Amino acid sequence: MPQPTAHPSQVVPTTAVEAAEERLVRDVEELTAVVRAIASPIDVRRVEAHVAVDERRVRSLRALPCRRCASDAADVRRVLVAAYDRLAEAYAATGRDDRRTWAAARAAEERGALTLAA
Repeated sequence: MPQPTAHPSQVVPTTAVEAAEERLVRDVEELTAVVRAIASPIDVRRVEAHVAVDERRVRSLRALPCRRCASDAADVRRVLVAAYDRLAEAYAATGRDDRRTWAAARAAEERGALTLAA
């Protein structure tokens, strides 16, 4: 009488090599799950940190009497607009639509300020 075929995860390892292979498979599956769970939030946090730095830079320059936030191509607000756009893309990639909308609105607000300054 034929024996039922077991699922590969239900096979009990009988040798040291099979036991090592089983541990390796479990470790790789666990590592893959961890990487999938944390990869995008880390990227988003990195982009958020860059945006915070750009926001501080623009705020500091706006406070200076010489008004270095000029209406030329070197205007630091252009960097902030690009940073908000990157942040909106990062939020969209992770499915955080409410935050994506917020970042896109901030980018539009800064673009509007650039247009008014021109």
